[in-house]
Amino acid sequence: MKKSLVILAGIPRGGKTTWESIYKNLVLSEDADLALCTEKNSTLDTGLKEKAKYLWLFNSYEDWRDYYIENKLFLALDYLALGKDTGLYNSGIVVFALKDIINRNYIDILENYDQIFFSRFDQLHTIKHPELSKENIWFVEGEDYGGINDRHFAFPGKYSKNILNICNYINTEQAFNETPKIMNCESVWLKHLENIEIMDKAKRFKRTQFTVSYEGDFTRWRIAKYKLFFFKNIKIKYPSEFLISMKNSILELGLLKAYYLIPRLTINYHFLRIRKIISMFLPRSIKKLFKKILNIY
Repeated sequence: MKKSLVILAGIPRGGKTTWESIYKNLVLSEDADLALCTEKNSTLDTGLKEKAKYLWLFNSYEDWRDYYIENKLFLALDYLALGKDTGLYNSGIVVFALKDIINRNYIDILENYDQIFFSRFDQLHTIKHPELSKENIWFVEGEDYGGINDRHFAFPGKYSKNILNICNYINTEQAFNETPKIMNCESVWLKHLENIEIMDKAKRFKRTQFTVSYEGDFTRWRIAKYKLFFFKNIKIKYPSEFLISMKNSILELGLLKAYYLIPRLTINYHFLRIRKIISMFLPRSIKKLFKKILNIY
């Protein structure tokens, strides 16, 4: 029986606690191999490196335009420039290139696996990952922004070449002729998937992970503002993502079990919910004071 492969691609963000949650709740629960795809000069946790079967390192780019120029993806650069105010250029120029790097160099490895989990280093997993059929392409619910989320998804290894081929898609005149109304990473990702006619195999699964930022992490787009209390130097990047992840986790475990197994996350969940409800009725001046106090602690 072929195993699953978990790929973490990008800058190693999120910190050790986040990486331990990925390994425990995704890699171990799926009995999967682990591949780390990052820059050669990235600071990788030694423990995480030792757990990985594959270490795919590439030269760092101060300006990611250079990657596209080196690989003659000139139209792709013009395409990305259409979304300079929506995150498509700032973020998409990197996340699409990461898919392209893996597609160009390691596709034979991916095609030997039944299932690929393509994810990021900064996804803190709350509980054991949902079990997914190996016959379908799976996208986590929510955070679609007019397209479909690509922070964490799964697909059969045999589809790897087409799914990760997004740079070649945006490097065509066809892509320019069918640009989405909102030019962001999610909408362009969906256009690509529709173009390769694979969305009939797509399904959604409930979110049990959320994006975090560790103190000192570099970011190209959204800056995390919400503290994750009882977790040293970790912030929540998208509060709605955290609330949905925890709601699903509590429904799966039950409230008492959630307080027993993941007490710190459960306390943060109820605190953020209460804070959200109260803020609906507070004057702006009180909200500012409340926010200032929370940032101190």
